Amino acid sequence: MLITTFRGQKNKATKITFNSSIGFQKHGKLTEMLDKYEYAEVFNEAAETFNNKTNIIEHPELYRKKITNDYLNSASNINHLESIFRTAIINSQYLGISGGGEKTQYNISGSYFGQEGIMVGSEHEKITGKISITSEIKDWLTVGTNINISKSETSIVGSSGDGYGGNGGSAIRYAFFRNPMIPTYDEQSEFVDLPDRPDLLGDGYNPLGLLVNTNNVKSQLSTFGDLNLKFKINENLNFVSILGMDNSEYKQKRFNKTWGNSNSRKVNEINSLNVYHNSSLNWSFSNVLNFTKSFGKHNFNAMIGGESVSNKFANTTVNDRDFPDQNPALIYIGNGTGVVTSSETNLTYNLLSFFSRVNYNYKEKYFVSALIRQDGSSRFSKENRWGTFYSASLGWDINKDLFTENKNIDQWKLRLSYGAVGNQEIPDFAYLERITKGYQYPFGETATEGYATYMLGNADVKWETSKQIDIGTDISLFNYKLNINIDYFRKVTNDLLLSVSIPSSAGYAASPIINTGSVLNSGFEMTIEYKKYVSDNLSYYIKANGALLHNEMLELENPILAGRIDNGVYATKTEKAYPIGSFYLYEMEGIFQNETEIVTHAFQGNNIKPGDVKFKDQNGDGKIDSDDRTHLGSAIPKLVTSLNLGFTYKKFDFSMFFSGAFGQKLYYQIATDIEGFYRPFNLTQRYYDERWTGEGTSNTQPRAAWEAKSNNARPSSRFLEDGSYIKLKNVQIGYNFSTKVLEKLHLTKLRIYGSGTNLYTFTKYPGLDPELATSDNTLHSGEAFRVNGIDWGTYPSAFTVTFGLQVVF
Repeated sequence: MLITTFRGQKNKATKITFNSSIGFQKHGKLTEMLDKYEYAEVFNEAAETFNNKTNIIEHPELYRKKITNDYLNSASNINHLESIFRTAIINSQYLGISGGGEKTQYNISGSYFGQEGIMVGSEHEKITGKISITSEIKDWLTVGTNINISKSETSIVGSSGDGYGGNGGSAIRYAFFRNPMIPTYDEQSEFVDLPDRPDLLGDGYNPLGLLVNTNNVKSQLSTFGDLNLKFKINENLNFVSILGMDNSEYKQKRFNKTWGNSNSRKVNEINSLNVYHNSSLNWSFSNVLNFTKSFGKHNFNAMIGGESVSNKFANTTVNDRDFPDQNPALIYIGNGTGVVTSSETNLTYNLLSFFSRVNYNYKEKYFVSALIRQDGSSRFSKENRWGTFYSASLGWDINKDLFTENKNIDQWKLRLSYGAVGNQEIPDFAYLERITKGYQYPFGETATEGYATYMLGNADVKWETSKQIDIGTDISLFNYKLNINIDYFRKVTNDLLLSVSIPSSAGYAASPIINTGSVLNSGFEMTIEYKKYVSDNLSYYIKANGALLHNEMLELENPILAGRIDNGVYATKTEKAYPIGSFYLYEMEGIFQNETEIVTHAFQGNNIKPGDVKFKDQNGDGKIDSDDRTHLGSAIPKLVTSLNLGFTYKKFDFSMFFSGAFGQKLYYQIATDIEGFYRPFNLTQRYYDERWTGEGTSNTQPRAAWEAKSNNARPSSRFLEDGSYIKLKNVQIGYNFSTKVLEKLHLTKLRIYGSGTNLYTFTKYPGLDPELATSDNTLHSGEAFRVNGIDWGTYPSAFTVTFGLQVVF
């Protein structure tokens, strides 16, 4: 991978570039939830069903109370999902100065980015400065430096998850739950927490109150740069030495405030303060010797080099609690009345690499390339520290041999490559057992604090290796107007670095990292581009891309359950012959319409009633149990695609970009609560419209009955949705002012534009956004590739409109 920085150009006058944009963001389409009248209708329907149960009829004291008309008419009617979003401002400013003479070139720039999040309380601000200088000190020595400095501050709100990820739960999730009859504020303008009738209205947090009272700020200062020297030994030989540094200081301060108006329960009844301070310093030193030579029709390039990387990471965590005064000016460690606790972590990681590469071509027609490298990582034990990796490729420009007379073919290349790369992305010291304090041991009759293993190590863990073959062709036709790229790839990854489950008899320590199994990723990718210059006033282009993807576990010693959707309940199973993170669920066949269907179907339980979900008996043993769970798809798309369109007409330019993904499944976890109907949470309009109310009324959504949760809310295809989508990702229209205007204003370029992002999503997915971001639950799991595609109520992509100005002096 090669990373480059904008630099000044030789013998160019100083150029000043200024870009400015401002715009706004809004949420896209929201899931339709019930108003208070629809909610009361379904609630009373469920209460009537409960009260008519045989074992309840003779015990009126156990009857579920209904929502009366008087109570209903006097209650609020609030769309809590809508209330947590806002129209948010976004703006960006950039100023750059570049230029250079014969010996020295420079590029200096600074930028500001400010963004209000579309959820109340979420904000982000970043300031960046960059300097790039290259100077030819001697004919044989060039010195350069690149320095990037940035400072950012982010106000974090819980946006996805149920709190399992340590971020306090998602305000979006609570907005889904919150009953429309619960007001946001009471008569004293305080946030209402627990409603006066939780038996009728539920007990979820006030989502707007949660956002407003969240005080979780992350600040980061980063410095990234390098000093590079290039020695020209002779015409064919040069030596490049680069010293790089990446330093990051990260601080997060989170105060969990006590708030709410309930006497029986408040949010964060005992407040707390958590302060995290992380620092990371990464040094890299690389040296590369390059040789380039042509011998007649033979062109040769070789490189040999080495690189060392050293990373030091330090973390300090301090916690305090029970602050008597919640004034922000007084919220500091030591001001609480609780016990202050702290912990500290220091880690060092090193990587050493040696590599060489040879490139050769004959007459710019036949191409050969080969590379070999050896990497040593401190994340592995001494016995397994080193890994050797390689690649080789062949190319043939066949039009220079076979189609020299065909003027319509400008270029036609065939490519073949094969190589192996390594992966060492595991926790530091994974090969060692780690111990911690805080455990009590009996010593005689006295409990004594001691240490215990909290994470198991594996001295045999080694590099994961991926071997890939790629076959491709590049075709350019009709004076390069039509360009086609086609690739087939097949990658097999062996010795996967996985954390697998261990038996409970081994204790409660976290599982070790081991090498196990292999996985296949293969597919076809194709890009077609057509561009035409019609006249001085008109040109246009069309570019389409599509990729077919296949993922399959080829070998795995023991299946892995993952994708927690409730405590102790998992939605995915990774095993041989299926994709990674394949959804492993009961398959819903429909809704039981009458008693006859229940009696003649496989046995599902003693309390199954008409209107309950019917599951498929996969193994035909006449009963529904865990053996009937089956693989029903994965979150990995089968097809990803994009389309770019654009044209210029006189001084106007226009572009449009679509992206899409097809064939993936998403587990709509939030629906287990807002359509599962087992607690008095709000419900979706979909459930209201499709719920079963009698024979023949529905075959998609079950009856309203709290007592039916154990059957109807099972992890099943009832909550598995088609995640396919096409998004209109961006539309932009701009205008470039004429030369006459530029001369009057003494400018080189002046352009104004308007842009729209995430304008519309074509999808059947009922959630907020099928293009799911990673949830807090996924991050906490540490195994994102096995738990993707679970929607806990995810922060949606923002609909954005911006207007901008580009000026070059």
